[in-house]
Amino acid sequence: MAKLIRWDVPFAEAFYPSVTAIFETATLLSPGRMEVTVSTSDDSLFRIESTSVIAFTCLDEGCAPKRWFSTVETVQEEICAYQCLESPWIESYEGCQYDANGAIPLNHYLIFGGDNIIEFVCHHEPVVSQL
Repeated sequence: MAKLIRWDVPFAEAFYPSVTAIFETATLLSPGRMEVTVSTSDDSLFRIESTSVIAFTCLDEGCAPKRWFSTVETVQEEICAYQCLESPWIESYEGCQYDANGAIPLNHYLIFGGDNIIEFVCHHEPVVSQL
């Protein structure tokens, strides 16, 4: 069963930050590029960048359909940034050459914003910087 743990980013404990995203489509031969901007209530601004995204969703927080993670137990409550261990998305992509037959690990992240919920799977750790 999937498990959500705190993703160790500077904004993890922000209360429903504003989250926006730009995504360039991925193909089997070329992973997608993603840039997410997170704005917290104290006016801090963060950018998350990845050039190895293979799956991505951005859902309106208020009207999002029930998702697989709505019943997942979390290790720490009241945070907005999670990493998903034993991810059903990662299981789907294993063996499809996205993980280079296990040679390149995949990571699954979720950011729960006050306006959008961002979820993505990528190779490597995304780069997080404060603006």
